[in-house]
Amino acid sequence: MIYEDPYLLKSCIVAENRKNRPAVDELVHTCPFCPGHESDIEKVWLEVKQENNFLIKIVNNKYPICGYNHELYGVHDVVIDTPRHLQLPKDFSNSHWTILLDTMQKRWMQIAQDPKIEFIQIFKNSGKNAGASIRHSHWQIVALSQIPYQMAQQYSHYNRFYDQMQNCYICHKLEEIDKSDIILENDKWIAIAPTSSEFAHETWLVPKLHRKHYGELEPQELEKAGALLKTLLTAYEHLKENVSFNICFMSGGLHNALDYHFYIKIIPRLTHWAGFELATHCYINTIHPKTHVQLMRSILKE
Repeated sequence: MIYEDPYLLKSCIVAENRKNRPAVDELVHTCPFCPGHESDIEKVWLEVKQENNFLIKIVNNKYPICGYNHELYGVHDVVIDTPRHLQLPKDFSNSHWTILLDTMQKRWMQIAQDPKIEFIQIFKNSGKNAGASIRHSHWQIVALSQIPYQMAQQYSHYNRFYDQMQNCYICHKLEEIDKSDIILENDKWIAIAPTSSEFAHETWLVPKLHRKHYGELEPQELEKAGALLKTLLTAYEHLKENVSFNICFMSGGLHNALDYHFYIKIIPRLTHWAGFELATHCYINTIHPKTHVQLMRSILKE
């Protein structure tokens, strides 16, 4: 279960088995995600092959925070997005990105069929500063029978805006966005620097059409998202070499009336939260969002 304190607005999941996770950096021969180490994998949910080798593989997490027979009901998967131990997502081809996003969406659809599942979170930790314990590029999918408390609160507040304005909050923000907040865009997506950024150089990738969650994105939207993610991650590498980062897919709940606007957060881990942030959940951003836009635009132009 998720332990909640509704008065201090906090929640946590206890998963003691997570302390047993392996730590693999450059050592290919010990990596459970590399080809030839299939015995380290308990269950393969989806696999895309290319030239007799896997290109993308979605497997169960051996150290899950939830499970079908767990105190907290749910699914915890690992998405191995490349067979190459040291390959970075910025170096994926556009077609590789499209296949990856499509495969993760297929798994999302499978999981969403379970009527007990209320919430699905897809995220990527890349680099030690972003929480990755294994160097080999991968994502995680966590699906829960209970919406995390802070997200439930966010959904509730988000929908108060709709009740007042009869419009989605993010749709409304996109209609009034200042061009100085736009990093780049295509016909399906817009990459922006949100004014409420929690981290220096944070970027949001937002679909121009209203999509409640990842499962509603259409094939062309996945293709265009992949192209922008590749471009943005390449730009981040020019901003700081070997930068650690998180990517978070921000989705609405599955089986309730709450509405939301799906978006993707890219968070480079250039700084660390300190005492003030940990105490107050008010984040000190050392880079103004408009400065971030200008820097990213300059890098992309070059």
